[in-house]
Amino acid sequence: MENSSRRILDEIMPLISSIKGQISLLEDKLAELSVSSDSSSESDAGAQPETAAGNEENLFPEEETDQEYSAGPVALDVNDLMRDAGHLSVMDVLADREAWRKDRPGQPVKDVRSAISLNDRALFIRTLFREDPMLFSSTMEELNSADSLQSAVSFLSERFPEWDMESDAVYRFMMCIRRKVG
Repeated sequence: MENSSRRILDEIMPLISSIKGQISLLEDKLAELSVSSDSSSESDAGAQPETAAGNEENLFPEEETDQEYSAGPVALDVNDLMRDAGHLSVMDVLADREAWRKDRPGQPVKDVRSAISLNDRALFIRTLFREDPMLFSSTMEELNSADSLQSAVSFLSERFPEWDMESDAVYRFMMCIRRKVG
């Protein structure tokens, strides 16, 4: 953790030096503008102009800018920054609706059937597969040939649009599928 914070700090320090250089250039340009505006207002006011260095406040004193950054480890997480700013990713929205997308499914399996217990099999056939064991069997074959979770979800949503994706039975079924393709 300390090494990653140090690495990030080492990456940021050249940027800070570059910004210091740009600020110095801007201060010089500001001084030039102050001198030219003071000389044009001299004829109006009848007073002697002060030098730019005389009325210029040093916005960035050297002792302040040269201090080493020591606020502790820097932890930058893009997801946290986006969430704090009120931006939600597609996966955040889906995870809020479908808990099976973010929960850990368990050990990977080679066949979806091996991830389903006997009790769950009876539950799935009764509630999800219209009490049709052949429909369950053919669906298992299709899901075993799926190469990704997205293709499995697309297949299921086309074949079973009536499923309530937030029900307990669907949650348990999708966790079994994730063990195979997720």
